[in-house]
Amino acid sequence: MTAGTHIGEGDRVFDHHELNRAVSAAATRVEAVEAESSPDVPTVHAAEQAIERLVSTLEAHFRFEESATGFFAEVIGAAPRVSGELAELRSQHPELARQMAEVAEGVRSAGLSKTSWQRVAAGFGAFVQELERHEAAEDALVADALLEDA
Repeated sequence: MTAGTHIGEGDRVFDHHELNRAVSAAATRVEAVEAESSPDVPTVHAAEQAIERLVSTLEAHFRFEESATGFFAEVIGAAPRVSGELAELRSQHPELARQMAEVAEGVRSAGLSKTSWQRVAAGFGAFVQELERHEAAEDALVADALLEDA
């Protein structure tokens, strides 16, 4: 890779911005339901919508990274030495998607139950921690690969 080359930088920034925005919106909505002593229909509905948007955004994010012409392919093209590590990170995507699907199912079945929403909030919190760890590992690997190969 030549100095000054920026692989998919603008797209990745936009993609991460959208993902972070969807996570933040969902967290805000889930926290709002959990904070209520007795969840109400509008607050629950807003949380359901935010979680569904996050599911869609996460799916799009993984497609962006994994496609044959996507971000991972660009990085491997520029820094082939990281292909094994990127493959390991890519292999985590199905588990993250499964965890998010579990959260979404919990949201759909929670109704107005305070106890159910506490479980949803705990599951969502665990998912967010895993996603943040995963994204930080991707960012560190990509930064290291592109800086070292620059």
